[in-house]
Amino acid sequence: MNAMLRARGGDSGPQGFAVRLAVFYGAIFGALGVYLPYLPVWLAWRGLTPAEIGMVTAAPLFARIIATPTITFLADRRGDHTETILALAWIGAIAVASLTLASTFWPILLLVAAFQIVNQSILPLTEAKAMAGVRAHGLEYGRIRLWGSLSFIAANLIGGGVLAVFGGGGIIYFVLISVILTIAAGYALPVVRSGQRAEAASAHKPVRLVDLRQLITAPWFIVLMTASGCIQASHAVYYAFSAIHWRGHGISDTWIGILWALGVLAEVGLFAYSGPVMRRLGAAGLMLLGGVAAALRWGVMAFDPPFALLLALQCLHGLTFGATFLGALYILQNSVPENQAGSAQGLHAALAPGIVTGVVTVIAGQIYEPLQALSYIAMAGLALVGTVAAIALPRLVPKEAAPAHKRVDG
Repeated sequence: MNAMLRARGGDSGPQGFAVRLAVFYGAIFGALGVYLPYLPVWLAWRGLTPAEIGMVTAAPLFARIIATPTITFLADRRGDHTETILALAWIGAIAVASLTLASTFWPILLLVAAFQIVNQSILPLTEAKAMAGVRAHGLEYGRIRLWGSLSFIAANLIGGGVLAVFGGGGIIYFVLISVILTIAAGYALPVVRSGQRAEAASAHKPVRLVDLRQLITAPWFIVLMTASGCIQASHAVYYAFSAIHWRGHGISDTWIGILWALGVLAEVGLFAYSGPVMRRLGAAGLMLLGGVAAALRWGVMAFDPPFALLLALQCLHGLTFGATFLGALYILQNSVPENQAGSAQGLHAALAPGIVTGVVTVIAGQIYEPLQALSYIAMAGLALVGTVAAIALPRLVPKEAAPAHKRVDG
């Protein structure tokens, strides 16, 4: 693998770095856009019961709480995220290829868990790599990341076509193709030129467990996890029950798909103009905006608004998810040394969108049936908790901690 990386050389400047990262984001989110909505369909086609499908889809969420921070910590220790990303991508491909032959519960459970753990660990390492390029080249992260969101939408649409033509059995092969494309895009990821690599290696200080303990217990990190976790977790009712609720109120499947796509397109719009917005509001300001928008969005949705207003509320997804996500990402970039970047992103992924969202999703499952749309009131309250935490962030976050030496290889 080292030889292959050396053979393709270093990055070709800011534009080359941006293009290669954009291609990889497109590939990895294309894979996500296939298996997140359609894997349960394949599981049902394989004959698993609803209870077994629930176990298969839930198990990786809890396993990644430990697995993702461990993997990202080891990647930081190596100081070379590209090789770790490629190794994880290959493991994921082997797991999916094995799934095409699996037909019983336990092998499927283990293989799906392995696949999702490695794929969810690739994401924070890619974020760390992207933010290193943003720092080194003066790029706008959002303009790179938006290609992932667009690819996610395209994969959703293509996956629906595959399902219509080939049935549930064809889904796993579409997942396999998307994972192979991820590997191919991984070999095009930008790396440091040989001279830069030697300089970076000499300057690299391996991250230690004590560094992570200090990070986890730092007041600013706790408040950041509270803000990000509460605002992102406030989407739990929307993610789990919006389609069911809208169908119950007579909205067609086609329009439900459009509503979801509209939310992702709003996210893309924010990513496209994230540079000017970031310069105007700052990272903490973005998180505050995301929290306020989430409280408003869920507060109105609790009262079953008319369809025209629902369209407008879906556009707030660019703030409720996109602004919150970008704010947390930039705060982590500017507040931890580069040798801890992957570990910090991995901890954030495990704690905020991981544990907090998982717990709130379980609670959402308990309150939706008796409350229906009014369950969004609880989500609005949770968003307000995150908003209060976001207000405290500017006074707590440390000044930029990354070293003057700017490595391109995340």
